Amino acid sequence: MEAINDKDLIKYGSLVTPDLVNMTKHGLEGELISTESRQARLDELKTSFEGALYTSAITMEASEIFAEGDRGFARIDGTVSLTPKQEKLSEFTQTVDLYLFYRKGKEHGWLTERSMAIMRPRSDD
Repeated sequence: MEAINDKDLIKYGSLVTPDLVNMTKHGLEGELISTESRQARLDELKTSFEGALYTSAITMEASEIFAEGDRGFARIDGTVSLTPKQEKLSEFTQTVDLYLFYRKGKEHGWLTERSMAIMRPRSDD
């Protein structure tokens, strides 16, 4: 999350596999956004960074971690705080359930191979 908070695409790219599959859903009934490949994800992030109406800060805590051989899984609970760049917009917070599947590379350590995030408004906002 540090790479996304810092809007560091080079760092983010070094942490995922070339064949990364990323899926994000905003709300349980929301549209599923999916990207396949490291480059497609980097292009999506770059577009969102450049056109962002909000400054975001993400905090995460792993609630489950499993590793066996060269495969791993983590379930992460997080909070995304969004602060508007314009006065007419409101600040808000979302919760995120993040599921990450890892593959251990010989040279680069653990890399994210598959990820899925479900984002929803925080219930106490």
